Amino acid sequence: MKKIRFLYILLAGIFIIPSCTDDEKLNQNFPLNGLTNGAFVRTLLPVISNSANFFDLENAKYEVNIEVNDGGVQFTDLEVFVRYVDNLTEEGENSTNEALLRTYVPGDFTTNPDSGLPRRNLTVTVPEMIDALSLDMEDLEGGNSFTIRLVLNLSDGRSFTNTNTGVDLRAVGGAFASPFFYTLPLVCPSELAAEIDEDDDEKNGTDFEYVNNITASPFGPACSGTQVAGTVNIGAVPGETGVYLVSDASFGLFGCINDSWGNGEVFLLDACGILSFDGSDKYGGTYNLTFVSNNGTDLVFDWINSFGEGGTVTLTGPEADWWPPDLK
Repeated sequence: MKKIRFLYILLAGIFIIPSCTDDEKLNQNFPLNGLTNGAFVRTLLPVISNSANFFDLENAKYEVNIEVNDGGVQFTDLEVFVRYVDNLTEEGENSTNEALLRTYVPGDFTTNPDSGLPRRNLTVTVPEMIDALSLDMEDLEGGNSFTIRLVLNLSDGRSFTNTNTGVDLRAVGGAFASPFFYTLPLVCPSELAAEIDEDDDEKNGTDFEYVNNITASPFGPACSGTQVAGTVNIGAVPGETGVYLVSDASFGLFGCINDSWGNGEVFLLDACGILSFDGSDKYGGTYNLTFVSNNGTDLVFDWINSFGEGGTVTLTGPEADWWPPDLK
């Protein structure tokens, strides 16, 4: 089934490359400086900060290091657009239009000695974003979010952003790691933080039993309508508020189609009790979560990814009445 998914991506006009973890291996496996068909902005992992404490917004920020590969055509600038997204009302009536926050030119970058490519730190603070969007701190609500979108403009007139970049390039866990798009949720201190272990050198998160009723499996039709059960590990990301790494966000669907989760990085976000997914799987697929119910023992939600795979998951807490009652 993995080959079928790769073929699907290839037919969409995208090429697949092996995933690497450092600049040297990336350059050996793929000649970054020889690209002629496009350009991208690589996210250098780990992300430094990707959540905002709603009770400390003055100091909240999204921070990551980035690297530009212009495909051999000099880039003229990198634009940073921001937007406030209302996740609380049905119509998202308090969302704003995008606003240009700032523009970086080549002189704002330094050269990465390993790859020879332009590199810099990208830090976007909440106060900067509310100024750009003509908002006040009082306009913000916990559970909503800011989005940050990058546009890379080249000297030949072409521009690249999240809407014209293939899923393999956007996969944060892949070699390119070029989503051009980041989300900064406004989170309250997570009630889950006291219950879920950190995913660090001393602990490995918390295990949960799940049942996944698969509703859609385009790369393994025999799995549609079936039920799979197993254990998933969810670990709190050290230093982040309400951000939890999920060991398998397909909840057994990949295994059902004879694939494996691999090096995907999908996070469960708890933004003031509102649950959502962030990140991507090893193919660049992104995931959406829709809350169904929470009786304290079982948390039920629907999920679907950008490849059309999905299911309804019942996630059982380690003990009765374990899930905080306000999760939704």
